Amino acid sequence: MEVSTFELLVKAIAPRKPSNPVTDEVARRVVQGYFLTVTNLESEDLKLQIEFYISLPTKANPNPKPRLLEANTILVYDIAFDPNIKLDVKRVDTGNKKVGKYIGEFDLPAGQTASVQLLPDLANGILGNPDPQLEIRGYAALVNVTPSKNKAPVKVLLSPEIRGTFLPNALEPGKPLDFDQIAYALPLASGKALNSIEYADAKDKPKETEK
Repeated sequence: MEVSTFELLVKAIAPRKPSNPVTDEVARRVVQGYFLTVTNLESEDLKLQIEFYISLPTKANPNPKPRLLEANTILVYDIAFDPNIKLDVKRVDTGNKKVGKYIGEFDLPAGQTASVQLLPDLANGILGNPDPQLEIRGYAALVNVTPSKNKAPVKVLLSPEIRGTFLPNALEPGKPLDFDQIAYALPLASGKALNSIEYADAKDKPKETEK
């Protein structure tokens, strides 16, 4: 089932102009991620596949890398773990040159609530870039891939959010840092929090894209 749209960002909130110190000062950077809260309302454990469909950069884009999930993002999963669990993400072929599809899987025990987070990967040094350009948009979907003879839809509660942090342009040790945060709920494609996820046999998963 389609869940919601999402937007990932590590980018200045306004175009930076080094020749204009006033504009450069207010054009702070935002680091923005996607958070999906999922509750399993069934009496059995579930294995769910989360899918991310993104708008691929065109051939005319001179800098396509910041528009892709590869090497730019991490997928994190947490119920009550310490630390959180990092999930593998694979890109799969869609047959559409304008749309990229990525999949990951996670287990959700009966009655439990998980947070699944698609986040910019800050460990790759992007915060050291004075003018980062990470900007990825798309939508998320969920599929039930639980090994089971019962292929009836399963009931879940869903709550998607965007959360972001505004950072100063110069992250210099010893200097005062000004941080602000933003968080807002995203509308669900179904229009309601209580949803049913259809079953998809694991053998029907698309093949991983060749690299």
